[in-house]
Amino acid sequence: MKHFANSLRAMGSWLSRLQPGIWFLGLFILLATIHAAMIPLPRVDNHLLGSDGGYYYSYMRSFWMDRDVDIRNDVALYNSRMGPDNPNRIRVLYDRSVGPALLWTPFFLAARGLTLVLSGLGVPIATDGFSYLEEGMVCLGSILYAVLGLYVLFVTLGRYVARTVSASSVLLMFLSTFAFYYTLFEPSMGHALELFTVSLFVWSILGHEPRTNSAWFLAGGAAGLMSLVRWQNCVFMLLIPYGLMRDNRQFSRMATRGAMAAAAFLAMGALQSSFWFAVFGKPLTIPQGGGFMTPLNTHFLQVLFSTRHGLISWHPVFALAALGMFFIRPKWMGAVLALAVLMQLYVCSSVTEWWCADSFGMRRMTGTIPILTFGVAFLLNVMTAQGRNRRLLAACVGGVLVAWNVLFMAQYRLGMIPAGEELTLSQMTTGKLQVFAKGYEYLRKIKDPGPVEPEH
Repeated sequence: MKHFANSLRAMGSWLSRLQPGIWFLGLFILLATIHAAMIPLPRVDNHLLGSDGGYYYSYMRSFWMDRDVDIRNDVALYNSRMGPDNPNRIRVLYDRSVGPALLWTPFFLAARGLTLVLSGLGVPIATDGFSYLEEGMVCLGSILYAVLGLYVLFVTLGRYVARTVSASSVLLMFLSTFAFYYTLFEPSMGHALELFTVSLFVWSILGHEPRTNSAWFLAGGAAGLMSLVRWQNCVFMLLIPYGLMRDNRQFSRMATRGAMAAAAFLAMGALQSSFWFAVFGKPLTIPQGGGFMTPLNTHFLQVLFSTRHGLISWHPVFALAALGMFFIRPKWMGAVLALAVLMQLYVCSSVTEWWCADSFGMRRMTGTIPILTFGVAFLLNVMTAQGRNRRLLAACVGGVLVAWNVLFMAQYRLGMIPAGEELTLSQMTTGKLQVFAKGYEYLRKIKDPGPVEPEH
């Protein structure tokens, strides 16, 4: 045991000497490599996109290739890659946000140009906008955005705690939550982009001193961008009045800078409103329909503790993050951050389908991760200041939380647990130990799929 403890201390000492930026660069390389290695695996829908990603991508393809917002032909092309009974087929729906399409545009256009060049050179590649090259670049872009968001969050936290504590907290919250899953396995969904945009917004308020009008204009733009990716993130704009009051003592200056932030937010929001107006004939709407949310009938306890994707039951690190919110200094900042999380919790618990369908964990709460990382950072800061044994304990707890999440991800991907139902106690605990045997069986099937059945 003593030898093990000494080994952990030596590893910790070595890691602390590395520049934290190297950690995030290494994380990006690791995620991109794993994702690229999975591309050749059998795909039942012949796409690198998945779930909501097909809708976000269709909006983008329709705008850049057809110069319109009519996605009927885009959906038809998407579905043409798979059979008529494939459950991954998408429909003509306009109930997703336009933020992902906006953020993916540079990657799509670059891949589109390369696709046309390769096709002109005689390389057999699809030119309908749904080639693996174009879809793969979009997924790679999401992974890059996610890691950039983590780095921005690290920089923000570095103003309040030691750099090593900041980097450790950010990586812990990422690797031990559903953010890791959706960045690695489902980058075409909006959650990796959400991680980036919310982190950018938090930085714009808490990561530096926005003393100028232009800085507050950019803060409003960041608020608009995170709301374009997922509309519910507009509740985090609560941080703007806190930042204005912290930085200004004159009411006139607060009003001017608040107006600058509001103008930038509205300018970004006009992109979504224009899309809705073109599709529905009105600039504001609830595209999912009136029954999507029930504000007077909430599900707080289920969202937090249910074995059906509960925030804390699936990812216990959120309990530590909540505890750490009490240690945040200054206290007013902690109170505002906690209130922002509670507002997001209220929104998510008001959704009729509160369990997020076939979700890995409570993915709708991804936007709270950059905020709750403050709780982890300040809690870890307190623990590491109390001696070597407390630091060792923190490292062990963090390792267990990451291992728990990785095994959960394996259970989910290997079909060992139901995607949209409550889990049993066995599935939540001891079932994770069966991952190794199931994974070995899965790899054997890929390597040797067995004899092919003759056609009749």
